[in-house]
Amino acid sequence: MFSNDVSKIPKTTKLAGGCIVGERCELGEKVKLTNVILLNDVKVEDNVVLENTVISSFAQIGAQSILKDCLVGPKYQVNSGGKYIMCFVFVFFSA
Repeated sequence: MFSNDVSKIPKTTKLAGGCIVGERCELGEKVKLTNVILLNDVKVEDNVVLENTVISSFAQIGAQSILKDCLVGPKYQVNSGGKYIMCFVFVFFSA
């Protein structure tokens, strides 16, 4: 399922199961998504694997990262090559 506002999804991207891609998302080459929700303005770099994962708005997933059963908070950046399984990753702001 795709929103009306344009997202960049290359032909090499593979979607399986129930995936939702929000508005203005950018996906790199050879990305694999299985049962994934990408909220608006998410950037996913090349060769990333996401399974059973929710990525919040403005988050960035670095190249060659693997995330399974995760929730990524808004504006969080996963470094290239990051591997996360069953996790919650957020940026916490202090007052």
